[in-house]
Parts: sequence; structure tokens; C-alpha cells
Amino acid sequence: MDDVDMAILRTLRDDGRITLTDLAERVHVSRTNVHGRIAKLHEQGIISGYTARIDTGQVGLPVAALVLIGVDQSQLDELREQLDSMPAVEHWGLTMGSYDGFIMARVASVEELRALLVDQLRTMPGITRTESVLMIEETGPRQALPE
Repeated sequence: MDDVDMAILRTLRDDGRITLTDLAERVHVSRTNVHGRIAKLHEQGIISGYTARIDTGQVGLPVAALVLIGVDQSQLDELREQLDSMPAVEHWGLTMGSYDGFIMARVASVEELRALLVDQLRTMPGITRTESVLMIEETGPRQALPE
């Protein structure tokens, strides 16, 4: 991957709807060159798709929380399935440190957050403990790329 590929990725990250012509002008190569490079980035799995960035507050999910979780490793496969199926779970991952993982949750109200934490997550097989952090301001998401 060279500097032109990185410039293409940065531009697409910030504006996934840019035309090939405008993208070619921005990265200073031909439209055909950009088209071929994007195809190659798709083939290599570097670009896996395009999505819309949705303002979750505007669609009724203004409350966000980062939930740190302890995980019973023997129940990890079942936990994966449960978390992947929960509408309130925006994304989650495993970590190293005091906690085994995190969940980024989005809900309509603090009451729904309480229900998610107390009634669902804390009683879910595979989760041994939780600690929640209520988000009061966010930026992004923005995917990091090397300089």
C-alpha cells in the first residue's frame, strides 16, 4: 500500500459518497487509476463496505454508555451470540486489563439503560461484573489510519 492508497482511504473514510472523478482529482491520479486501486482494496479486504453515519440522538437513542464487563471465558461463545443479537449493543469487544471487555450501548432513556444494565447484562450468563460510564459528549466515530 502506497501513499496514494492511503490518501484514497482517508478520503473515502471522510466522504464515502465522493465521485470517482472528484476522488481522482483529490489524490492526483486518473479516474481509471482510482477505480483500479479501489477494486484492489476491496479484493484485499481493506475496504469491506460503505455505511451511513447516523445521528443516533435524532433517531431516538440519545443515551450512550460504555459498559466494562468481566467475562466468564467458558461462556464466551454464548455471550458473543447474545451480545450480537441485542439491539442496544452498538459494538463490543474483548480487552486486556482490569476488565475483559466493553460494550458500547445506545438506548432511548436512562430508564432503558438501567433495564439493560440491571435486568439484562448483569443477569446474562457469561458476564461476571460490570462498570458503566455514561457518555455526556462524543465525537466521531472516525476510523484511525496510519500517518
